[in-house]
Amino acid sequence: MWAHPQVESGNSAGCRAAHSCDYIEKDEALYLFGGWSGKTALNDVWRFDLTTLEWRLVHGDGKQPRPRNNHASAVVDRKIYIHGGHDGSTWLSDFYVFDTETSTWAEVTTSGVGPSARACHTMSKVGGKLFVFGGFDGAHCFNDMYIVGGFDGFKWLDDTHVLDICRIEEHAITMTTQRQLVSQYRELLLHQDATYSDITFLVIASLSL
Repeated sequence: MWAHPQVESGNSAGCRAAHSCDYIEKDEALYLFGGWSGKTALNDVWRFDLTTLEWRLVHGDGKQPRPRNNHASAVVDRKIYIHGGHDGSTWLSDFYVFDTETSTWAEVTTSGVGPSARACHTMSKVGGKLFVFGGFDGAHCFNDMYIVGGFDGFKWLDDTHVLDICRIEEHAITMTTQRQLVSQYRELLLHQDATYSDITFLVIASLSL
């Protein structure tokens, strides 16, 4: 059921679009980053306390990302990872992490070939890994998937791997009925047919791995 909370008066994040908003469970708070004001891209961080219903501007330390909108974000523990986006003139491919416990920014350095510059993509945490999928770079829509990091049983990883979903599925599945299923999945990935749900997409990722 939808509800319209009565937010305490005072400072607020203001009007914007194409921002990210992530929930940190241990803080019982939402963290809003960046977006588009209608005139310019933004790179401020706001914290919304779900208990007091109050907004607070967070002054972060470290190397702060440049302003951006339509970026991707994901939460790992108390850290928020930010990838890509658009700053109003340039498509971005950089990768940052914001530690909500220390209010500190850091640029993330990974090995391997990472995602190209893009916006309007998704980044989701599955287990100990981040999955980056899709997006747009002003000329092309993507249906590639990148897997960042994880845990190999001995150490945490910072590598990046690309997963060609359509090709891997076709090589892995040979039965006629399954080929037909792969064709339907390809339609989902390329055309975003609303017939299929996000849960179906997660099944593909699990099958590929």
